[in-house]
Amino acid sequence: DLKTKAEELKESLSIIPQDFIWLFVGRLVADKGIKELVNAFSLFEDNLNMKLILVGNYEDELDPLEKNTIL
Repeated sequence: DLKTKAEELKESLSIIPQDFIWLFVGRLVADKGIKELVNAFSLFEDNLNMKLILVGNYEDELDPLEKNTIL
């Protein structure tokens, strides 16, 4: 059931109905500005009702992200 899968995914990501979700979809490489996005999002880490989800292929050979950005 599609609804059940969505609910399972939300639960696995600790997403609750009150959360505002920021979503990035694209290749996970440095030239996409992901480091800056993660750094900017970390300024809001006290706001527990916001989640940042990065979706895409990680390319460690072409233009890799710094290790501290990934963690």
